[in-house]
Amino acid sequence: MAAGADADKARYLMGLPIFRGLTQGEALELAGLIKGIAVAPGEYLCREGEPGECVFVLTSGEVEVLKQTAQGNEQHLATITAPSVIGEISLIDGAARSASVRVTSTAGLYRIDCADFNKLRYHWSTAASKVMRNLALTCCERLRETTEKINVFF
Repeated sequence: MAAGADADKARYLMGLPIFRGLTQGEALELAGLIKGIAVAPGEYLCREGEPGECVFVLTSGEVEVLKQTAQGNEQHLATITAPSVIGEISLIDGAARSASVRVTSTAGLYRIDCADFNKLRYHWSTAASKVMRNLALTCCERLRETTEKINVFF
């Protein structure tokens, strides 16, 4: 049963950009780290300022990204729908969350703990190396997009 469940998780991961380029075996290696979690609508996956200890894979439903304003209110920044990865920068730096994420509809989620992922990194796992490269490319793309938006103002 567990082997079949891991194979299903591996196939799902291979369809997401940060897991692109993984072989079936590498995806299975990562699938072994995944825990399914249940979060009800209105509950938070993570809150701004909390340590980034895990990454979430949204398999169904939607969540909203919220940022605390200087006045103490939560400002809606974005709505994220499945399939998507949330909090992936935690795999790089483990720093405090830069925003809060709240579930807005019944959602299917996987959780990957950074500590488990880092064990793969420290053992020179090819799967972990490919994910880190994909994360670096994603960060570069986001930085370029942000720079282009800023350039509009100057």
